[in-house]
Amino acid sequence: MNTASSTIPILPATGDHEYCLEDLELAFPKKQLQQITKEWNSGWSIESIAENIQRDPDEVFLALFHQARKNKIKRKYSHKPAAAGDQYKAVVEVKKLKKGEPSVIEIDGKRFIYEPETKRK
Repeated sequence: MNTASSTIPILPATGDHEYCLEDLELAFPKKQLQQITKEWNSGWSIESIAENIQRDPDEVFLALFHQARKNKIKRKYSHKPAAAGDQYKAVVEVKKLKKGEPSVIEIDGKRFIYEPETKRK
């Protein structure tokens, strides 16, 4: 646990706390984590990966979140499905936000700027 102190925090016994993700298995064999990362970087959907490795899609998402924090996610755009059943997909990246809303996005290396209709002249 990465907390501000070196001790594990103890919650008060008020019963006013809810533990999150209790129903999920958060540990992954290293080979399975590598497989999840490889399939994601190859364009597979979370659902396809989950079905392939027989894990809950939420667990796959958390594994990808973990790998992204370690800079191991390098998903690229693909013109063809990576696995049977996957749809054709493009990765959309938000490049800029204005007031919490995407204002510049990038699709397949092409940038698009959002301009509300009310600002057009």
